[in-house]
Amino acid sequence: MSTKTMTTLDVSYILNGRQPGMGQSSSMASRGITRQNLMKWRLSEKNKVQLFGVTCLGIFTYLAWQLLFGITPTYLLYFCRVSVLIGAALGVAISTHISLYLAPHCTPAHIMIIQYIFFQIQTLIGTYFLRKLGRDSARCQQSQENFLMNQLRIRSHSQYGRDFDFGTIKSVAEFRERHPLTRYSHYAKYMDRVAAGESDIVIPGFPSRLGITSGTTGKPKLIAISKERNVAFLFKIMPMVFHFVKVQYTPALTPLQKKCLLYVHTDPLKSPGGLSICPTSMLSLPDILHRIQFSTPPAGMRLTNERCALYIHALFGLRDRCLGNLGTIFCSTMFTFFQLLENDWPSLVNDLRHGQIAKHIQLVDGVRAALEAELQPEPERADEVEKEFLKGFDCIARRLWPHLQAIFAVSSGAMVVYARRLKDKYTKGLPIISSVYSSTEGTVAMLHDVKGLDSKYIMLPSEVFCEFIPIENSHEDQPQTLLAEEVEAGQCYELALTTVDALYRYRMGDVVKIAGFHNKTPLFEFQYRTGEVLNVRSEKTPEASVADAITATMEEWKGLTLSLVDFTATESPLYEEAMDIKDWSPCGYYLIFIELVEPFAMFGKDLKQREKFAAALEANLCLKAHRYNHYRNINAIAPLRLVFLESGAIDELRHYILDHSSATSQQLKLPHKLRKTEWIRLLCNREL
Repeated sequence: MSTKTMTTLDVSYILNGRQPGMGQSSSMASRGITRQNLMKWRLSEKNKVQLFGVTCLGIFTYLAWQLLFGITPTYLLYFCRVSVLIGAALGVAISTHISLYLAPHCTPAHIMIIQYIFFQIQTLIGTYFLRKLGRDSARCQQSQENFLMNQLRIRSHSQYGRDFDFGTIKSVAEFRERHPLTRYSHYAKYMDRVAAGESDIVIPGFPSRLGITSGTTGKPKLIAISKERNVAFLFKIMPMVFHFVKVQYTPALTPLQKKCLLYVHTDPLKSPGGLSICPTSMLSLPDILHRIQFSTPPAGMRLTNERCALYIHALFGLRDRCLGNLGTIFCSTMFTFFQLLENDWPSLVNDLRHGQIAKHIQLVDGVRAALEAELQPEPERADEVEKEFLKGFDCIARRLWPHLQAIFAVSSGAMVVYARRLKDKYTKGLPIISSVYSSTEGTVAMLHDVKGLDSKYIMLPSEVFCEFIPIENSHEDQPQTLLAEEVEAGQCYELALTTVDALYRYRMGDVVKIAGFHNKTPLFEFQYRTGEVLNVRSEKTPEASVADAITATMEEWKGLTLSLVDFTATESPLYEEAMDIKDWSPCGYYLIFIELVEPFAMFGKDLKQREKFAAALEANLCLKAHRYNHYRNINAIAPLRLVFLESGAIDELRHYILDHSSATSQQLKLPHKLRKTEWIRLLCNREL
């Protein structure tokens, strides 16, 4: 085969990272130019950024020379030259700065530049609003009053505002006197009108969408999500949280590192009036914002099947050795993700090595093509991750991603079990950070401090008006409330919120403990939801007490190396109804369902061992829950009954709830108190 000189076409192949044709390969081979050498010559994305910087430097030098020594131009030309000169100087500075940072090899040069600028803008905005929060926290009550009166003024012309005569309310005291504490039933008729397409019902005009709650603690609720809330969250709260976490917990994070966000999309429903109905966690961002923040490309952020979505997140996350953070809403999803890595790693390694997606991952053709277009064979990275997988899965997160800074997920309440399992195995040495105290009903607070799995939050006095109901009075319909500066450290309170989404003195059901103050603004820790307490004799045992008792019992049985999957519980009256037991127990009791890893190997059919474990759990629950202990001592409550579950029972319940409720996989927190008879029957049928 004849040789030929290297043409411009050959150079374009090298610069664009494409393979030359057969004729070109033989020609270059004849001159000692191998494919390996071509790979070395290929421009990396950082090289392109540096080339951009050199170009900007050239432009800067030329214009500076012209301005200093050239003929004096007209004012317009002078202005244009100065503008280009400044732009070129910024280009030189940005490209130089970028070249110093750790960056994924798969990020295109133009995305690096945009990502860097976005990072710096977020830092500036976050710095400003953090300083403002500091000022607001020093005058908490004044900030609260300003927020409340502003909301009443804005909403006074809505139907709800007219019904409650907001226009004549002149003070916080008058508002608390005239407007009752509310629950969702208070708003149901208004929300029906909003969903039907009427405007100016609870907020001026139409809401941006209707947020829907999971429905696992009752009937799903619709909340009118205002445009004001969306703007405040995206352009105020998130930059503020981003900068605070960066400074306090992830100082080594660079502007070019990305987050692997374990997001599962939800296709919105439509209300009769045409409004979108979806969880507030649903992302609707432009593609460019996906690309500059997340390791998964936009097509992967629109997958609605949880297993497929997590597999794609895992594949693109593994590709990026420089990954900065892992994030999701709840620790349960994060744990499922690492389980998927443990079970499917051979398939993931193969896909990474060949730049493809396994056929068993069910994707429509268009989505598969779009995702595979983002991939290329990564044999070296595949070998690296395979080597780590073969070592086992202890501390796997840090070994797969040596530059990983933190895990972002809710770790309180029902998520404590999953957070502990993550820290004990997969994510050792990494902080688990819950950065925002938020729900469908509103954003209440942001992170102030985290130690282990205990997070303290600072109330956002300019974003929500908070009242606090002493926990001993929470059973009342209209109890007296305290304001933010009136609460006492160490005491527990139920929250009542007035929000930008037209909820007023709304009892959201969360119980918090005041952990101190920042200036005059309360810091609090989440305790439990009022609906998540076990109660057969007004003892009201929180789920946290049950979780602590289970943890303490398992620590006493370390010789058996017990590992908890999860637990849930119910009271005897509901259990007896579910199982159609006619002869009801005269004393109520708790039924606690526990699933262990390899439960049969731990207990099998050894009933005496089970009884010993149940007795130890009973003793620890008495230590953790004093009112429960009191009623046990006077035999007003019978001993708890412990049910060991077969492997997979908790996961089966989770999928059942997803199939029979409005909850999405991103919203679902496994209820630690069972309220529905069909849930109880399902677990009772899976007893070990």
